[in-house]
Amino acid sequence: MWSPDGSDASSLPEEASALLRQREAATASVPGLLAALREEIALRGPITFERFMEVALYHPTFGYYASPDVRIGPDGDFMTSPEVSPIFGTCVANALARIAHEMRLPEPWSVVEAGPGSGRLALDILTAMRHLGSHPPPYTLVEPNPHNAARQRRLLADAGLSANVRWVRSLRALRRGAVNGFILANELLDALPVHRVTMLNGQLREVYTGLSDGRFVDVHGPPSSPALATYLRRAGVSLADGQAAEVNLRAVRWLRQAAARLASGAILLIDYGYPTAILYSGRFFRGTLICYHRHVPSENPYVRVGRQDITAHVDFGTLALRGARLGLRPDELVSQREFLLAHGAADLARTPLQRRELDELTAPDGLGRLKLLLMRRRA
Repeated sequence: MWSPDGSDASSLPEEASALLRQREAATASVPGLLAALREEIALRGPITFERFMEVALYHPTFGYYASPDVRIGPDGDFMTSPEVSPIFGTCVANALARIAHEMRLPEPWSVVEAGPGSGRLALDILTAMRHLGSHPPPYTLVEPNPHNAARQRRLLADAGLSANVRWVRSLRALRRGAVNGFILANELLDALPVHRVTMLNGQLREVYTGLSDGRFVDVHGPPSSPALATYLRRAGVSLADGQAAEVNLRAVRWLRQAAARLASGAILLIDYGYPTAILYSGRFFRGTLICYHRHVPSENPYVRVGRQDITAHVDFGTLALRGARLGLRPDELVSQREFLLAHGAADLARTPLQRRELDELTAPDGLGRLKLLLMRRRA
């Protein structure tokens, strides 16, 4: 082993060698993933960042989300609201029951959860429904990762809640118009692969991923698709010179798939993001792309490839507009803090521990920044 300065690491004291190994491990990528990406770039030339992100996160063998490793929670790379407290899932259940009553959805209405992670949200929703005195609704988990699906099955079976639950690998496995009830996505859309663009000398340019001396680097080029400029134009976005941004075409496609499967009820999106005017303003002049490894953020997606999460904020304004064109009626965009307090969170926080959990769920600089967008469809 050689140290970064060229010296033989085997001659270093054991403590120094251990620190060096830790530092190398902290930035190491999955070898099979590096080989796959380098081979593709060598064959095709620079690839869109969307393609890089897709392979890094979703490669069927080596991708970050294909791994059997735990990604969510204290032992993972990031926390989601269901891992903090069942208060979150209970409030979601309260909201679904209220909306179903308001919309007069026929019983039994169902729930489809896309990107269910550890399964905690499903567990808490189904538990809350049982406590509300109603039968747990038919529940479908859309989970492509077999390791996650196995963990979810064990979690729900141990709680005696698996009887009405089924698993599918994608929304496409559901028939069009098959859902009377709700489609949920909690922190899913911000992990969909995004294009990166920038305005240079008055021209829209795309940021590609290339290779230089074996390392991944940004390469500017013409947009890979006219859909990028169309997206920005329809959103009313004019980037300033030098400004960088992300364009999430896949979020729009996901919404189209979800809307096609919803006969009546609502789609509930919970994610980090902003209205279009804020997301593409000078507030985020360099874009919003961020990576997480062991709860530590980084702006470099080219290290720890396959071992770190990569996300970008969601454009809720565009999703609301596209939803309206798909026959959905968007409600007002609200923060997670507003949503939880409106659906009984304060009454659920009875103990000191629960009050601390609620503080974490509603912290304005933390999970409380999450946004919720509900889009309804009447039969």
